[in-house]
Amino acid sequence: MDGQGYEVDEQYQLFQPAGAILFPTPESEAWKEKINRLYLLLTVKESAMDVPLNLEARRRISFFSNSLFMDMPSAPKVRNMLSFSVLTPYYNEEVLFSLHDLEVQNEDGVSILFYLQKIFPVRGMMYYRKALELQAFLDIAKDDDLMEGYKAIELNEDQMKGEWSLWAQCQAVADMKFTYVVSCQQYGIQKRSGDARAQNVLRLMTEYPSPRVAYIDEVEEPNKDATKRVPVL
Repeated sequence: MDGQGYEVDEQYQLFQPAGAILFPTPESEAWKEKINRLYLLLTVKESAMDVPLNLEARRRISFFSNSLFMDMPSAPKVRNMLSFSVLTPYYNEEVLFSLHDLEVQNEDGVSILFYLQKIFPVRGMMYYRKALELQAFLDIAKDDDLMEGYKAIELNEDQMKGEWSLWAQCQAVADMKFTYVVSCQQYGIQKRSGDARAQNVLRLMTEYPSPRVAYIDEVEEPNKDATKRVPVL
């Protein structure tokens, strides 16, 4: 009740009655953090020395800062994306190194594979597939699955064995959207002759399900006189 006898709702009161405000307030980590932020806002001064002199650097920083507050459209679902393939130039490709050649270390303890990874960090084409798998997981996963994360379903053997499991669905969507085609014209000849280089190519396709190998093979084609071998792609 106010002084004139009217009933006042407490949620619309602008001032608390005497004795309701506690000061100093009980100490807590959240309160200390707020006090520290307020102190920094009142005491820290911007220096002109921190501003880049290069006009292009200023423009890029301003553009990046403004982009943090833009309304970004939602990414399309993986199922609605266009399928695409990554192709290599079509030459007479040859398998230059076996897995053993890549992993064996020289006198300095450095392997060819380690050297290539240091020269070309994070340039693996198979990251396209992993990115699509993760995005497909975010599209179709339920709240419980999102809380566990994609790594949880990768390590879950029951998920991997299930025909319509979440892991299998993510794999299927990625297969429909991405294919990596590498040309190796000699693969057919090497496969028929039992060449070890054919096993290296097969191991690559086994480890990474997305790659497809384009090669020239020969088949027997009967005609009137005799059977002849013709090349096919």
